[in-house]
Amino acid sequence: MGDDQRGALECQVGKAAQRGLHLHVRYELEFYLGRHPGIEDELTPPEPVQDDPGRWSDEDRERHGIQHLPSSLGEQAAALDASPRVREALGDALLGSFLATRRSDAAWAADRPLDETIAAHRWRY
Repeated sequence: MGDDQRGALECQVGKAAQRGLHLHVRYELEFYLGRHPGIEDELTPPEPVQDDPGRWSDEDRERHGIQHLPSSLGEQAAALDASPRVREALGDALLGSFLATRRSDAAWAADRPLDETIAAHRWRY
């Protein structure tokens, strides 16, 4: 995967977790990830995909540099924690606080039905 695709993936990983971020943190992260790398490095984005890559084979997605976004709170927390760009944008203290909250939420929801989890978190964040 090239640097431009890695940057785009990290931006998408950031977007996958934005629903739980306070607006000022969300905008800071979007701004940072859009500029570093990206605008400032004059990277060329990959060609747009007009199809549903969710219906593609793993081989087709790999050939186009498309990866599944994290789909659970635990996967999102792990992806954010592994991103040096997100850590640089938010700093250790803010990212650590956010990840601790997400991991706590994921542990709480692990054995609960989806409707109970949604009801409990609907107005929390």
